[in-house]
Amino acid sequence: MFRRLLLLAATLALVGAACSTTSRVLATVDGKDITYEDLNVLLTGEETTVLDSETMRQNLSTYIIQGVIIREAEALVGRSITDAEAADFVTNPPFEYEATIRNVESDSRFTDLAVNRQAKLLIARQIVAQSQIAEDETFAVDIWNNNRAVLYVGCVRQIRTETEAEARAAYDRIIAGEDFVTVAEEVTLDTQLGGNFIPDDNGQCPRPLSGFLDQFTEAAINAEIGVVTEPIATDAGFHLLLVESRIGPESFEEWAADPLSFVTPGQIGDVFVPWYNDRLLEADIVVNEEIGTWSQAGIGITPPEN
Repeated sequence: MFRRLLLLAATLALVGAACSTTSRVLATVDGKDITYEDLNVLLTGEETTVLDSETMRQNLSTYIIQGVIIREAEALVGRSITDAEAADFVTNPPFEYEATIRNVESDSRFTDLAVNRQAKLLIARQIVAQSQIAEDETFAVDIWNNNRAVLYVGCVRQIRTETEAEARAAYDRIIAGEDFVTVAEEVTLDTQLGGNFIPDDNGQCPRPLSGFLDQFTEAAINAEIGVVTEPIATDAGFHLLLVESRIGPESFEEWAADPLSFVTPGQIGDVFVPWYNDRLLEADIVVNEEIGTWSQAGIGITPPEN
């Protein structure tokens, strides 16, 4: 089965009435119809598209997949994901999902209902991950012992020098009372960064603390907040770190008690994708033959045969 990007902003293009009524049935999922109107209420405008088009097949496939995921996640917990719950998620999204929510929210093509649906989808991911992780007794232990760095994000400044003596001299100046940023701008090899925070791929902070050289990551995870570290040797030179904030578990017990608070979207995907593939295989999905045919092998809609 394939992993699929389940984000409205990335996959749902503008769809309009290619026929005389928005009640035209596009597909049926376990006996429930999906119409043009179901897609159009997510949009601020309309553009006409034909039934037999890749745009329609992609849009409808995404809508079907999202609907099955939300429905089956609700079945796991025996309740609906409410609009109020989704609204709260939009207002206060977990760190790892904030960019996703803000991207949909700021896209002028999408209505509040689209933002609400995206929030429900992400809540569904959390529900499923929590259920699957709870059933896997080795999950928490394996990550803690073998990949603990992925549990932490933080805002880190650094000074990097070529020699230990240079790093030690900078350390002594900071300990004596000089400002870290001022010293960094004077001596660090990373002249473009200077004393600024090390950003993520989007130029933001906090950023994941994994992905650095091992010695650097270990120091960033364990450093006292707000206190400059002593020189740290790596293959890239010698580093002084100043961790100004860090989010992550303080102990294995804290991590094991609530893994979902710390795991990354990628780790959630590792347990989520097999689950939703199985749910889609179990669903009875029939697509309007003018659009195409639902393919369980690829999880999506294939074009009609000519």
